[in-house]
Amino acid sequence: MLTERRLSRELALQIMYQREHGREDGEQAVRAFASHFRAPAKLMGYARRLVLGVAEEQESLDQALQKASPHWKLERMSHIDRNILRLAAYEIIHGQAPVKVAINEAVELAKSFGGESSPSFVNGVLDALARQMGAVEERSGMAGEQGFEPR
Repeated sequence: MLTERRLSRELALQIMYQREHGREDGEQAVRAFASHFRAPAKLMGYARRLVLGVAEEQESLDQALQKASPHWKLERMSHIDRNILRLAAYEIIHGQAPVKVAINEAVELAKSFGGESSPSFVNGVLDALARQMGAVEERSGMAGEQGFEPR
């Protein structure tokens, strides 16, 4: 069963893909999507937050992703992979989800929407991003989840 957050991430990915092709700002892309497709308000709420966050932080997210994938220029990545990476990077960097959760969700999106090599590619780039940021296990009793601790 898909969780509401996963469904919201799928909506966000679709909106981000549309945004990239239509050259719209985040809010315009959300409105255009909502005018053509019906989605429950509770799913659109988190999707909107993700889309607007990625749009606002895209330059810094792209810099962080480029650093984590030095052998792949962002513009050479598939549109889907690039947007999955931006979405997950936003969730990781801005604390929207624990690191392991954000990476796992991104890999699942890559399995559903990307190409054959997308899941391993997305996993590798996000793992590199997490390592560069110094991701460590949280000591808050949330076994198995990761957060960030400054070095």
